[in-house]
Amino acid sequence: MKKYREAAAGLAAVIAGLCIATWSRLWPWSVFTAGDFGITTVYSQVDFNENGVDDYTDILLGARKDGKNHPKYDGRHSGCVGNLRGS
Repeated sequence: MKKYREAAAGLAAVIAGLCIATWSRLWPWSVFTAGDFGITTVYSQVDFNENGVDDYTDILLGARKDGKNHPKYDGRHSGCVGNLRGS
């Protein structure tokens, strides 16, 4: 029984150490940028709401924010796509 307790305590210590290393960013995760893949970032010439951020970046940041809310798909409006194509 003592062996199981020691093993469980050791496993808990390893898991706690990995969690702390991950949360404090001590773990050597690889971080890539668009430039690493030869992707050029395109910026909009327009800042419609004049907040100092170009419109392409505004759309990207808005989509990321919306994605964190885990939106549910509503297919009620999907029929209008066919109408736009003239079908």
